[in-house]
Amino acid sequence: MTNTNVNSPRPYDNVIYPTSNTSSLFLGGQFEVIDLIDEMEDDWFEDFTTPYPGSPYNHNAFRARYSDHHPVRFKVVLTGDDD
Repeated sequence: MTNTNVNSPRPYDNVIYPTSNTSSLFLGGQFEVIDLIDEMEDDWFEDFTTPYPGSPYNHNAFRARYSDHHPVRFKVVLTGDDD
């Protein structure tokens, strides 16, 4: 089951990555879950005069404009002939 509520114990959807050497994935911002609710708040007031649906969070109103998934930013490093 997925869960994209930032206040839950699992504020993410599903991301698949190798289980070997995972410590390097989280160093230097190479893997980050972006809190979409916080990120979109400033942009909201540039385009809309209605109350921001992220504060307080209104799930249906927020996902009608954006998404109920938090984006994931990561860096992929390919070495050699691996594709």
